[in-house]
Amino acid sequence: MKKFRRIALNILLPPALAVALLIGEISLVALEMPDWRLGTAALLYAYVFASIPSVTHALTMEFFYRHGLHPKEKKAVVISTLSGAVSGVLVIVCAALVFRAFSDLASAFFIYPTLGAATGAVTAIVIMALTKKNA
Repeated sequence: MKKFRRIALNILLPPALAVALLIGEISLVALEMPDWRLGTAALLYAYVFASIPSVTHALTMEFFYRHGLHPKEKKAVVISTLSGAVSGVLVIVCAALVFRAFSDLASAFFIYPTLGAATGAVTAIVIMALTKKNA
């Protein structure tokens, strides 16, 4: 996989994946799909508040790729998972800076890093699947 495509995936995929995971979880709990407007609003929210964390995640992963990590290695999934969790914390910080407060900070510090870790893992697995063995 070319470097530009890998960077683009590391920036653009996590917010969309996070929304898909969140809507999937809501659907399982509610036993029905949420209204499409909720998904659209969540996607917009994700790209606004996760843009800086996504760029940070992409830079982190590129740092490790530049220092010898191959996207096909399982270690890439571990690093991406950890980077995703940190990105989840950064989403909380970005939202807190904009809104000046968070209604339920304790649950936010559980939900966003967990969602970020899952998103980081899935992003790395997608990149792993799209990367050729020798590339």
